[in-house]
Amino acid sequence: MGEEVRTVAEVACAGLHRRVVMTAPIETAIEDARIATSVLASVLDWKGAVPATARPNAVAALQALIVWLQSARPNERTIALGLDW
Repeated sequence: MGEEVRTVAEVACAGLHRRVVMTAPIETAIEDARIATSVLASVLDWKGAVPATARPNAVAALQALIVWLQSARPNERTIALGLDW
């Protein structure tokens, strides 16, 4: 299960980098969420592991990212594709 979580997180982070104007807080939030999700994925890969700490940490990092993404602006490439918001 960990590999699937890791893959989805990496693809989502790459997609955000391709579509959003990167500011320092957004870039930091993306990296924090990627790291926390990667830790969760590693814990999920351990047989019999209980992700008691890793799961809430990943959720908190993703929630912080969501807050920063509310002020995100599309980059020029995204606008050119008609994906402005």
